[in-house]
Amino acid sequence: MLPVELRFFAVQTVECFIKQRLCFVVEVAVSIKEITEDRWDQIVQLEAAAYSDIAPESKETLRSKWLASPDLCFVFEQEQAVVAYLLAHSWHSIAPPNLFEPLAETSEGKYLFIHDLVVATSHAGLGLGRMMVQHLFNQTSVRMFESALLVAVQHSQTFWAKQGFSPAPEQTLSDAYGPGAVLMHRPLAAL
Repeated sequence: MLPVELRFFAVQTVECFIKQRLCFVVEVAVSIKEITEDRWDQIVQLEAAAYSDIAPESKETLRSKWLASPDLCFVFEQEQAVVAYLLAHSWHSIAPPNLFEPLAETSEGKYLFIHDLVVATSHAGLGLGRMMVQHLFNQTSVRMFESALLVAVQHSQTFWAKQGFSPAPEQTLSDAYGPGAVLMHRPLAAL
């Protein structure tokens, strides 16, 4: 469990009645938590809904990332429903792991690999992705890594650039990552 549960209030619904000039804002508590076994069905559903350019991975494959580095994997919950998740793990190479394959037990290394960040479309634009990345970088265990790596898919390169990532030296990526996929990195020494 996290020593301190991160909480903030997100605007879930805004109903404006122009005639009466009344606006109602409903705020609902949400929080970032470490992943627990009972959240996997919701995570798999989010993943399947999020990807259109690439096929979703199996629950077994996703869980292997979590099992390798459970302290680097999180969900963002609203009223006990998972609305976002982030999977990251230790990695030994500048070349990314193969998609659709469970992570090998010998994957430990000097890189932090962000495997997946998904935010439900119903919660897009609220800054949850940015908050999840910042929460990851605030973890003490992240300080042991030289740099962070990820593959930006489905035109997400701009989002990742705003999080401090830049394109990595030329790498050939598997077609499984989809068209326009870009390997990106961010030094972690300054954290």
